Amino acid sequence: MAHTDPSAPIEFYFDFLSPYAFLAWHGVGPLCARHGRQLEPKPLLLAALLNHWGTKGPAETPAKARFVFLDCARRARSLGIEFRCPLYHPFNPLLACRLATNAASGDDQRAVIDCLWQFGWQQGGDLGDASSLKSALDDAGLSGAKLLEGAGTPDAKQELRNNSETAIERGVFGVPTMFHGESMFWGFDQLDLLDAELCGEPALRLEDLVERLPRGASASR
Repeated sequence: MAHTDPSAPIEFYFDFLSPYAFLAWHGVGPLCARHGRQLEPKPLLLAALLNHWGTKGPAETPAKARFVFLDCARRARSLGIEFRCPLYHPFNPLLACRLATNAASGDDQRAVIDCLWQFGWQQGGDLGDASSLKSALDDAGLSGAKLLEGAGTPDAKQELRNNSETAIERGVFGVPTMFHGESMFWGFDQLDLLDAELCGEPALRLEDLVERLPRGASASR
């Protein structure tokens, strides 16, 4: 079994396109606080993951997209979280994700991310429009103009690229994905498993279990 540094931060990979990442964001912050862990937000581009692994996002299959939005609305209601789909979906998340980088937002990173999630997935705003993003940030008491300027810097662009590339190297294929050390948890419904590991449940590694997995049956006759 793997051993994880008890002081390791919780890394949270996300893209504003994902309603499940929106729900997970509401849970992972309080979870980290309960366990005295630092939360490290890692915005990335979901498209980079999908392109690398040759997969499709839920929004690319109409029937799946309808179910996902309804499922997220049900889950949000059960959690007492306001939920509303952004004005357009899918949208281009590039600018929003650059705004969410540490290079662009600095000490205001958590506040910026909170603001953008609320604007898009609770107020139904346009997360792909620069002027709308600026107004939302201004309304939240943040400097929209300064943050947009920061999002356009080489450092912010490189951070977003680095996050996407590092995620792929670590085997991330979707969002939200959370890491506790080398333990990876994919999906909103993994928060309870992350919580269990933070409570002391030993981390598991596939390499330690692979001999127990069923072998694929041969198709030959």
